[in-house]
Amino acid sequence: MSSAIVLGREEVAWRQAHEELVRLATERAGLDFEEGLALLRAHRAGAHVRLGFASFNEYTERIFGYGPRLTQEKLRVADALEELPEIARELQTGAISFSQARELTRVATPSTEKEWLETARGRTVREVEQLVSGHRPGSLPDDVPDSRLKKHVLRLELSGEVFATYREALAKIRRDAGESIDEEAAIQAPLPSGSRGQSGPGAGELPNRADGLRELPPRHATRSG
Repeated sequence: MSSAIVLGREEVAWRQAHEELVRLATERAGLDFEEGLALLRAHRAGAHVRLGFASFNEYTERIFGYGPRLTQEKLRVADALEELPEIARELQTGAISFSQARELTRVATPSTEKEWLETARGRTVREVEQLVSGHRPGSLPDDVPDSRLKKHVLRLELSGEVFATYREALAKIRRDAGESIDEEAAIQAPLPSGSRGQSGPGAGELPNRADGLRELPPRHATRSG
């Protein structure tokens, strides 16, 4: 077999593989859009309550295997897209990925979504994350980032006992809030009375399980933005 024939087949093979991946990526973005709408409808209708689940997070874990953080992000993005028709259309048609839409919905508003889409076009997800970092909803891509709004990564190694304490405290704060708030919002939640300014015996110890989160460390690894 001549080398020209071999090279020709290799050319066809990689092009076919690439075209298949592009097709799958486009279809996946469209499915992410549809999934978000369905999740939002199910959440608003209380489908998990009707089916006897303790929380919507438990419901989505059973169906998709999603953790609470991903479920929260799916709902947040779907809710935001109701007011962002251009970003919604780009996701639905596969022009952008869910990860890109996730970042853009952190800052875009109906009056600025066009500028954010144009600036984000052709960028990787990581580049879009950096573009969004330090901006607040309503700001424009070329506005000077606010360092106070930038997200930071915090990584800690915790014992199983401390990690269990953290998770129980987070679960209580979410129950008290009546919604699946994210970790940042939970850490900022007010502490129960008496948990600040402790002195005397026991000062500096971790709060009892399911007390406030401000003294408790985040998960083993907390990801930025």
